[in-house]
Amino acid sequence: MNYYEIALPVKLEKLFTYKSEENIPQGCRVLVTLGNSKHTGIVWNKTTELNSDIRYKKIAEIVEKSPKINEELLNLAEWISKYYQCSLGLTLAAMLPSAFNVQIQQQIRLIEQKVIPESDGIPEMIINELSKLSWIDIADVKKRLSITSIQFYHWIDYLEDNEIIEIKRTF
Repeated sequence: MNYYEIALPVKLEKLFTYKSEENIPQGCRVLVTLGNSKHTGIVWNKTTELNSDIRYKKIAEIVEKSPKINEELLNLAEWISKYYQCSLGLTLAAMLPSAFNVQIQQQIRLIEQKVIPESDGIPEMIINELSKLSWIDIADVKKRLSITSIQFYHWIDYLEDNEIIEIKRTF
């Protein structure tokens, strides 16, 4: 497993560590989950400095296999970020065209009915809305269930990690 520090367009002045089985060069765009939302991030570097208390999330999608941002631009972003004391991710987002941000359409479908231990009833509600045969837009499912975003996306991540549902992400 490879671990990468990712620059995300958020106000926190830090890099976020994610994992992937793929080898991803510096400067490539990736899609990651932070909280309840998906972000386009830039691979800053590969890291081996890990905290054993943290369960690292997987990179959801690798947008490109070869870097679209060269080293010179990455160095400039780092300098601007330090000089103006702002996040590296926000600096990169300001420097790059808005088309660099990936617009994601997410659809889900049921793979397998399973009993969910220690459930609060929400995963069963999600499962009941899904069909094995067709893909359903994830926003429509959330809207129909009237569940808070935190609860909904927590259980969506759980159901995907346990191979109960499948998520198709298209750009």
